[in-house]
Amino acid sequence: MGMAHQPELVEFFARHLEAGGSFATITQARQQASAVLGEPVHPGTALAKQVDEAVEAGVVRTAQAILQTAATTYDIYDRLVELHDRQPALNVRSSASVLQQAYSTPIPIAFLASTLAGIAPNTTVYEPTAGHGALLLGTDPAQVTVNELNPERAADLRAQGYTVTQFVATEYQPDQQHDVVIANPPFGAVRDEQGQRQRFALPGNRRGTTQIDQAIAFQALKAMKEDGRAVLILGGKLGEAENRRSDRYNTLESRGFFYPLYQQYHVIQHFSLSGDLYRKQGAGFPIDVMVIAGRGQSELPLPAAVVPPIYTSFAELKELIPDERLRHPSPHLPGLQELHPHLETSDNGRSGLIPGASASRSDNSERSALRAPDESAGAVDDSHLDERHRGDPAKDRSPPRPSSADSLFSADAAAAVSPRHSGTAPPVGRGRRLERDPRSSQRNPENPLRPAERLELSDQRTTPLR
Repeated sequence: MGMAHQPELVEFFARHLEAGGSFATITQARQQASAVLGEPVHPGTALAKQVDEAVEAGVVRTAQAILQTAATTYDIYDRLVELHDRQPALNVRSSASVLQQAYSTPIPIAFLASTLAGIAPNTTVYEPTAGHGALLLGTDPAQVTVNELNPERAADLRAQGYTVTQFVATEYQPDQQHDVVIANPPFGAVRDEQGQRQRFALPGNRRGTTQIDQAIAFQALKAMKEDGRAVLILGGKLGEAENRRSDRYNTLESRGFFYPLYQQYHVIQHFSLSGDLYRKQGAGFPIDVMVIAGRGQSELPLPAAVVPPIYTSFAELKELIPDERLRHPSPHLPGLQELHPHLETSDNGRSGLIPGASASRSDNSERSALRAPDESAGAVDDSHLDERHRGDPAKDRSPPRPSSADSLFSADAAAAVSPRHSGTAPPVGRGRRLERDPRSSQRNPENPLRPAERLELSDQRTTPLR
């Protein structure tokens, strides 16, 4: 069975969902598809996978229709959440989807991301792993550069009017620069034919990374204009306890990504989403959302120092969207105002957060040494601690702190630290100010996180970085 039935199925599911229909399970959706096609849809077959993909494509079509008829941004979001509730859980994935960790963005989160990106009708957008186009809500297809390696999803994108390339996203770079880069790439380690983890290059990190989402993110950001905007949806960190999450953000693999990212791009917002919000897409791993406003060093502390807040429901995420009336409802949503970078959802900044997982605690003094990553971090290969697999957070143990060794980062990255940020960074949300320099290669034996003395990052710096 080829792709001949794909448009027919997509149209069927879109009509059903636009009319208010729902599917309790994917089995029910397959049964209705069987009636449309006049042939059985057996689990585990290529046709079953085609039906599942058609459901996702139908959801995106319905979301596009909602944008054309909604009166306010809150109206859009509420209707998208209701649409998400009516779609079946896509818990049965093909081997290719599991291998590629190709989980589509839940449609309410996709709208939030497009809002954070400030997409307007005339915005040029690059999406490196576009799937069915969920993150492209509100765009003009003529203004979008779309890349998608999967042939079925690429065909669906073309059916929506996009011009599609099909290159490996870790290597491909569009010819032109874009106003917005928006991405939710597949995540996890990729193994070669010998079963060895592939390692991808990262700018400013001579060791590279085994995490494909990190590699795709950096490659995609090359297509962002100097003053452009980006929203990245990447694999997050397991656990709810703040200290445990801080440890995971402080692994060698994680530091090797966040340090160059925060040095080279102006990250203005960073928050996490509970894996429960992705369960209907067949995943259950927590997600990190980062908003970037142009190139240049971020003023935010790194996530190991002030862990991102966790949002656990769609109702809580709604508070991150400004309630605005749309003058001309259309499929190309007007750009929305920038959200407050502190992401506080109430007067005390704690609404919508898992207890104990806010950006501030009274016992985070040890993490204050993590304002920037440790230049002399150990070379222990702890990348397995960043594996994007399902697991029991209660059984998942925090990694040990690394020992001193050679610098992880390139000399170019170290020299790129801007003197204008030599002081303490402004606090984020309710986070405490971070005052110690973590770059010392000498450790206090009583507390390995506390440097014994302050050392300069490079001989080009005249003041210690705090």
